Amino acid sequence: MKIIRNKIFLLFLILISGPFTINKLKAQTTHIEKPSPYMVNIKAIDYAFQMPNEIKSGWVTFKFENMGHEMHFAMMLKFKDGVTEEDFLKFSADPKKETFEKYIKEPPVAVGGPGFHAPGQESEYTINLEPGNYGIICNTRTKEGVPHRSLGMYKYFKVTKEDSGAERPVADLKLSLEPYVIKADGQLQKGRQTIEVTHAGGDSFDVHLAKLNDTSTIANTIEFFDHLREPSQTLFEGGAEQKEVDKKSYVTVDFEPGDYAFLSHEYSALGMYKKFSVPQNDQIALHDTPENRREVEVKVMDNSIKVPNTLKAGPMKFILNDATNEDHEIAIGRLENDKDFEDYKEYIKEMTRSRNDKNPENPRTGYKIYFQETPEINLNLKPGTYVVFCDHVNPDDHYHISDGELASFEVK
Repeated sequence: MKIIRNKIFLLFLILISGPFTINKLKAQTTHIEKPSPYMVNIKAIDYAFQMPNEIKSGWVTFKFENMGHEMHFAMMLKFKDGVTEEDFLKFSADPKKETFEKYIKEPPVAVGGPGFHAPGQESEYTINLEPGNYGIICNTRTKEGVPHRSLGMYKYFKVTKEDSGAERPVADLKLSLEPYVIKADGQLQKGRQTIEVTHAGGDSFDVHLAKLNDTSTIANTIEFFDHLREPSQTLFEGGAEQKEVDKKSYVTVDFEPGDYAFLSHEYSALGMYKKFSVPQNDQIALHDTPENRREVEVKVMDNSIKVPNTLKAGPMKFILNDATNEDHEIAIGRLENDKDFEDYKEYIKEMTRSRNDKNPENPRTGYKIYFQETPEINLNLKPGTYVVFCDHVNPDDHYHISDGELASFEVK
């Protein structure tokens, strides 16, 4: 899995937004002159990264090539001043709380990185880097479940004070990663295209490009996202890893005619993905239109949660109404396609009964989404079974969910 975010020993091991307008345009003959990049090669093999030990600061374009037989990515982390290559290697070889506190000391900052690439795929990924100490890590898993990082797939590098002199890339399409939707503005055509990614939701969000076919499907991709375990049937062609809020990164790929999707690793199961098609001769325009979201009340009462039993697929705004005076941590999740509410209730019983002594199989897929700073959550839900539950545990180790703070609804 990706790096676990906000844990003391490391950051997180770590489309259907609303309706969007698709217009075919005639190919334009005007050519936009794009600035020359400062290029740094990253070659991913099974299981290591090959790249320079030092690179310049400023705008840097990483040419990422997956030369291995498994899916790889490169999560980039910036360490505090003073973290040496020896510190990084000692922690990476034994990533425990004790070695983190001894060698790394403070959680690194997720600064992005090239997203998922299937074997043989390559892309260019551009970001603005400050001088300092960095590392890249791949945390996908072998078919036996071993994280690639544990097999040596990590690399330390320094960014010097010498500026690259390169400029920000010119984008053909702009994506905004917002909670929990992907918004698009611009156009694409076959050939070399550059996508600007704004991490509007901060380092909780990434985006990955998948070319779709009979086996490389949305459903198979979401299933792979749950465990990041080989084999993957998805033809990933690049993407942008997590990055600080409102920061930008750029992904350049060669598009062929066909069907594609931009997907969030963490939240695509809850509708955070966007499908589109690249035509043979024309351009395709992606412009999100204002959404009319249906409001859905999530009412929390003493030992219960009330939601509508059935909802129509599409854009929704879930509004939390807490009628109690207690502390709650209300979340929404989706169940796997072959699971139902009874399976989830049985899982809850086993989980609360074992008290962390066992790890019963969770019938949810994807990540759960909490009502946190705001009592409203925007989602674009596809058909399936969803659950709403309270994750709060009292100081006496009593689970709210075991008292009945749990409900489900169907999206059709």
